Amino acid sequence: MTNVQLYLTVGLPMLVVLAGILVNSVVVSTINGRVGGLDTRIHTLESRFDGRFDKMEERFDRLDAKFDVLTGKVIEIDNRLTRVEARLDHLEDRFRR
Repeated sequence: MTNVQLYLTVGLPMLVVLAGILVNSVVVSTINGRVGGLDTRIHTLESRFDGRFDKMEERFDRLDAKFDVLTGKVIEIDNRLTRVEARLDHLEDRFRR
């Protein structure tokens, strides 16, 4: 085996391996860029969902406040009705005597 044959037997596979490493590096870089883009999109979606959930929470808080007011009004009407019933019972008792 001559020196040229030795250099070709050792050198060609080394060049192929180096070319493979270079191609893999480019592919990894491309994949990394795409993953970065996906990360940005996911972060944007997360922000949008957070905003929507915050708006829904505000709406539920307003609805809860309105419900509390409505409950207070119903209690107030119930108290008034109880007083009216008590007066009517008192008047009925007076007329029965």
